[in-house]
Amino acid sequence: MIRDLPSKLKDLRIKAGYSQTEVAKKIGISPPIVSTYESGTKSPSLESLIALAQLYKCSTDYLLGLTDVTTRKTLQPFSDEQAMALISFINNNRAN
Repeated sequence: MIRDLPSKLKDLRIKAGYSQTEVAKKIGISPPIVSTYESGTKSPSLESLIALAQLYKCSTDYLLGLTDVTTRKTLQPFSDEQAMALISFINNNRAN
C-alpha cells in the first residue's frame, strides 16, 4: 500500500465536495472500489491513479507520497497567435 494514499484520497474527495459515488462515476469505476482505495484495502491501478490526480487537480507524485505539494505546476500555453509567430520566427531563422 502506498503510504498515506488512502487518507489523501479521502481528504481530496471531501475538499472537492464529491461523494464516493460521484468520484466513481467521474473516473469510470464502481463506488465500492473507491471505498477500497480510501480504506487502504486496495491500491488504484495506474489508470485510476492518473484519473484521480486529474480529477483532484494534483500530481501523481503527491498521491504517491513523493512530494507534499498538492497542486500541479503548469505552464501557460501560448495563444494561437503567439504559437504561430514563434513557429514563423523559427522557420525564418533556421540555418540551411
